[in-house]
Amino acid sequence: MIVLVNGGIGNQLFQFCYSLEYQRLFGKKVSLMPLNDKEGDRLFGLEPFLDLFPEVKVIERSMLFKTANCLSILSSKILGNGRIAERLNPIFNFSSVHDFTIKRKRRFVFGYFQDEELVTRVMSFARSKFVIALEPIEIEAQYLNRNVIHIRGGDYKNHLDSMGVLSSDYYRKAIIELGLRPKEILCLTDDLEIASKICIELGVIEIASSSSLSPHQSLKAMAYSNNLVCANSTFSWWGGVLSSIRGGHVAIPNPWFKGFLDDPVSKFSYPGFRLIDSSFI
Repeated sequence: MIVLVNGGIGNQLFQFCYSLEYQRLFGKKVSLMPLNDKEGDRLFGLEPFLDLFPEVKVIERSMLFKTANCLSILSSKILGNGRIAERLNPIFNFSSVHDFTIKRKRRFVFGYFQDEELVTRVMSFARSKFVIALEPIEIEAQYLNRNVIHIRGGDYKNHLDSMGVLSSDYYRKAIIELGLRPKEILCLTDDLEIASKICIELGVIEIASSSSLSPHQSLKAMAYSNNLVCANSTFSWWGGVLSSIRGGHVAIPNPWFKGFLDDPVSKFSYPGFRLIDSSFI
């Protein structure tokens, strides 16, 4: 079976977990096919994990997907009817792993697989390898063992009424809940403009943007945080999972999105996470 991999590192880690669980359940080989372009802000980012899971292989995009980007795959009738790829729906309500290779020797599967139950199952047998993959190397000590907030702006600014960008009120409530001092907090962000405004309102003075830390470095900073306030982002959610493994305290927004009728926050409620009432810009 071939799992199509796309999105940022957060989404990719869910897709990777699906691959690991599929292989464990059915004993069948699984390969990953990255759909992301080799240039851009969302590159294939699973390299640190692949060395520890040699049973999962990566293959180049086939001719079928050479010109396909993420949006065209989501809307493709060919993929949608399952003749070439099985798209798992709804993408924010994934709950089970099925054997899609019963009728076909090779099957492409596309989905986001965002479900804490899946991650919990994978962590039961692969936790130590995930920890090793994000050892605190190639990152300065000043970013480790900190109290961290993650502010997600970026493309969410184009979806203010649906996904929404969290406001300073949410972060203030989470900071109070975790008992943090604003001047001791490190803010990680992909949007310096929005983060600067929020941090001024909060009294947070230290900001590290995506221009100063790579995605892997930011993920390590969150994984080794003592306390972490997540955005409505799978990227910081994974930082929270890895932090909680080490005994860190994690807060996530509830609801997860601003305008979803069927909000997926239950799928992100990893054991031990604290749910904080959301406020949006």
